[in-house]
Amino acid sequence: MMPADFKTLFISNTPLIDVRAAVEFAQGAFPSAINLPILNDNERHAVGISYKQDGADAAERLGH
Repeated sequence: MMPADFKTLFISNTPLIDVRAAVEFAQGAFPSAINLPILNDNERHAVGISYKQDGADAAERLGH
């Protein structure tokens, strides 16, 4: 998509899906966005720990 396409979507109040954690969404989001987090808190924690301890490949292998 081109930047102008995003502008058109934003101006037309097209619903947007925000997949960030609820706490991040609460800190700020586009007005037409709804929050559907990809990870729950436990999954997010497990990915973070795995990433820090074993690297990106290990975190990806968790399947989240």
